[in-house]
Formats: sequence, C-alpha cells, structure tokens
Amino acid sequence: MQLILIEGTHGTGKSTLGKALAKKLESIGKLVSLYDEYDRSNPIETWAINMMRKSLFEQRAYLSGENIFQQHLSDPTVDTSGQWMTLSEQLIEAPERIVIFVGKFWQNCMMPWFFHDVPIDQILTHHQKLCESVISAKPLLVFLSCSDMTEGHKPLVDRGELLSPMLLSLYGSSFWSREHMSEGSMQGKGEYYLQQWQGVLKQLYRDVPFSRLEYPDAWKQWSDDSRFQDKIFAEITKMIRE
Repeated sequence: MQLILIEGTHGTGKSTLGKALAKKLESIGKLVSLYDEYDRSNPIETWAINMMRKSLFEQRAYLSGENIFQQHLSDPTVDTSGQWMTLSEQLIEAPERIVIFVGKFWQNCMMPWFFHDVPIDQILTHHQKLCESVISAKPLLVFLSCSDMTEGHKPLVDRGELLSPMLLSLYGSSFWSREHMSEGSMQGKGEYYLQQWQGVLKQLYRDVPFSRLEYPDAWKQWSDDSRFQDKIFAEITKMIRE
C-alpha cells in the first residue's frame, strides 16, 4: 500500500486524521509524505484549488457568468487522471514511500464535476477513469462519511471558522444549485448541496475498485475516544502491511 486517499465532506475530520496517521506511520519507521488539498506543494493541480486562489472579485465574476466547465473537460486540471497516473508511476519506483492525500481525490478532482452540474452518469464514468489511473499504486481510500451534513458542519461554526459559512455560500452559488434549487437562502442552498453531494460520495465509494474503509461520523468519536483512534490506525496499518 503506497497511496492513501482520505475523503469526506467538510467538517468530517479529514485533515485531523491525515496528520495523526502520518505521525503514526512515521513512528513505526515509514517514509511518509502528507498533502492537504490546499498545499501549494501538492503534486496534483486541480481546477477547484485554482479557482479558490483567484480573488473574490474573479470568483464572483465567474459564478455570475456562463457555466463553461464542460468546455474544459480535456484540461489536465479538470481531467486529472493523467496527473494521477504519473504520480502512480513515480510511487512504483519508490516502494518505500507512502503518500497521503487529504481531500484531493474526491473533494478537489470529483466535486467540481458535481458543482458544475455535470450529469451523474458522466461523473461516475470519470470516477472510474480516475480510479484506473491510480490502481497501480495499490491505493487505500478512507471515507469519513457523515449522516447529517448540517450537524457535521457544526464543529466548524462552533470554532468560529469563517471558512464554513463562506463555503456554504459558495456551494449555494454553484451551477448545480442554480439548476436544482429556486428558493431559500444562499447558505440553505449550500447545506442542501452538501447533502446531495454526500449521496454522490456514497455512490463513488461503492464503485471504488481497490481497497477502502468507511468510518461514519468519525468526528464525533475522534477527540474523546482513544480506542476509536487506535482502531482506525490498526486497520489502516494492517492494510498497508498486506
């Protein structure tokens, strides 16, 4: 096992798990590289992060205009399968290395397709292409699912993180929301968007053709239950050794 993909929606504990897992693997002598979705050093360049790095004015201008996403499906920051394949080939040549990606595989490489209201059959087809591009690296996908997106978002709000309401507004402004929601506040639309995206994630998880683990509502147990943390570490480490 050389490639670990940690996925889930906002507030599910992806970054927390990624950092803790990297530290745990390093403690047992593994050579680990950890990449958060926003890291500038991340070897996978995506449309989503490029858009988020634009000025607020540029983002608003884009969202107020025509949906041009499908005109760019051949762009390597939209169809990232080529980037993932190159990375997988590099990992094969460095078998001692473990690379952990937080939120990059689904959050950054698949969600833009949903955000831009690409039909679900195209999303699933592209997901299979993405999976095939990494399979040679023997990946493990860890899915932190969330049974209630409103509740799952609450820890971010409680900590006073402005990112949460900003993201809700962003998703409420999405091309998907325009097509599927005509009424409600922008943040209400954003919450509904995330609920629907969670449903898509469950479909993607069922379609993953390589090793996978799902932890429902992990954020509820992580901080207060060391046994839960140990269970996750043990299961992931066992799969790495196999």
